[in-house]
Amino acid sequence: GEARMLEKVKAALRIKSSVFDEEVGGVIAAALADLKRVGVAVPEWPAAGESDPPAVDPLIMRAVILYAKGNFGYSDDSEKYQQAYENLRCGLSLTNEYQKKSHLMMTESILRGREPDAME
Repeated sequence: GEARMLEKVKAALRIKSSVFDEEVGGVIAAALADLKRVGVAVPEWPAAGESDPPAVDPLIMRAVILYAKGNFGYSDDSEKYQQAYENLRCGLSLTNEYQKKSHLMMTESILRGREPDAME
């Protein structure tokens, strides 16, 4: 079957056991909440009736994995991963196709108000 979100994040963190599933799930939830906070459209976690929803868009998945590597356990590289996550988050938040509709309309009206000729 298709790869699942929790499965993919665990693999990226080199975790085989299910002992940490709840903790890893919490990290995934935090990553998605953080992306949502800056206006990125993200899937519900956990998905309705599914403990482990299918892995989503590859860039969102990448962001979640970078977030997890920066915030799960202890690693000398966690700061590097956190920085990479923040860069990707910033890029996603500025990309129309990743923005939540309400956020997108707000952004567009701000841009229109400020620079009426920018789009022509």
